[in-house]
Amino acid sequence: IIVIGAGPVGMRLTHDLLARKPQLAVHLFGDEACRPYNRIQLSALLAGEINRDDIDLPLPALGNHPNFQFTSAAIVDIDRERKTVTDSSGTRFHYHKLVLATGARAHIPNIPGIERQGVFSFRSLKDTESLYARILRSRHIVVVGGGLLGLEAAKGLLKFNTRVTVVQQSSRLMNRQLDETIHCDTVLFCTGITPNLELARKARLPVGTGILVNDQMRTSDPDIFAIGECCEHLGVTYGLVNPGYEQAAVTAEIIAGEPQNNLPRYLGSMAISHL
Repeated sequence: IIVIGAGPVGMRLTHDLLARKPQLAVHLFGDEACRPYNRIQLSALLAGEINRDDIDLPLPALGNHPNFQFTSAAIVDIDRERKTVTDSSGTRFHYHKLVLATGARAHIPNIPGIERQGVFSFRSLKDTESLYARILRSRHIVVVGGGLLGLEAAKGLLKFNTRVTVVQQSSRLMNRQLDETIHCDTVLFCTGITPNLELARKARLPVGTGILVNDQMRTSDPDIFAIGECCEHLGVTYGLVNPGYEQAAVTAEIIAGEPQNNLPRYLGSMAISHL
């Protein structure tokens, strides 16, 4: 079983699979040059409330799961006929079942000045490290996006005694367009996410806003699944981790159990979260 994506959802699936079949051959791929971590805690890391080691996601122990592998490499191609994936170095890996847990990237609106120095997104550990280095010399930071991530980021940034302004496209905070410019030396975008569809699209799997899946989290290819922020189920994509965990549980039961009757089904999740 190959799992592409070592974020919280990909890791949850991996652990769920091995909990059901400890000897199962599972190969997990992550495209960041670091060990798997919980990006949900990046705001706390930015605020200095926790340390880098606190966000680590533990890998399955090889002593208990000798057929588990983790590789830090980007998968760039899927060959559905040969049932192989290819990483950025050109190495091919064969799969019996493939699960796409490729997540999403930060959505950056196409507006003038987006390429300027001092403009950041907040999605990865690398983003967090870059932003932390910038904060020490910032006097005023504008956070564009008043959603959950934007508010968490703003709260964390206040720990540094830096002036923080939150800009939101809702009438509760501001109108769709500003009447006057807000002067600042740092801008942080928290304006939602864009599912990572490139790998699926290249493999000619149907996509909409996300990779299209059925109630068993299968794509149009019965041997390829998609879970988490990258997938679309019944017209809905979720930018929260709990739906991904629920999708991972269904997928693990199907792959590890291969039940013939009464297949488990994912029927959707509540898109509610709290600060």
